Amino acid sequence: MLKRRPLSLGIYKNMQVNKFPGSIAGKLGCRVGSALIITLLLSCWQGSAYILVPQHWNDTEFLVEIRPGAPTRGMNEFVIVATDVKGVPGYEYVVSIRMNEEDKWQQMIQDGHSGVYRRAIAVDDPENGVLSVQLKHKRDADKQTGLNFPLAKHVQKP
Repeated sequence: MLKRRPLSLGIYKNMQVNKFPGSIAGKLGCRVGSALIITLLLSCWQGSAYILVPQHWNDTEFLVEIRPGAPTRGMNEFVIVATDVKGVPGYEYVVSIRMNEEDKWQQMIQDGHSGVYRRAIAVDDPENGVLSVQLKHKRDADKQTGLNFPLAKHVQKP
């Protein structure tokens, strides 16, 4: 029969978790590592979105980003960011998009209560295309509208 021994922390008593507690070398290493990670993230992010001219409805601004850059023929990811006049995320909408009047509406995926909606759809004509956005308020069924975002009218090029 096996005997159970009580747990002992003796195996940990010789381990050092931080060799330089409070020293300049320990702090410098952490700061350099943090700066490197932030620099890498920013270099990947800069210029990666093509932002269309924002539009307003119901005291909410709707900004459309196209990723990874300027729209191209084929699949493009569209990200819609909704914020009200106070900067509060507009998460109370059901948002659908389409590129042509003949296409079916494609409901966007909402990222929690952040006011961010995303969906990838096909673009046939990136120069003359118009993204149609259908907005429906979740709590008030009478509040709904459509917005049109011409792909050629942008705020920032990558």
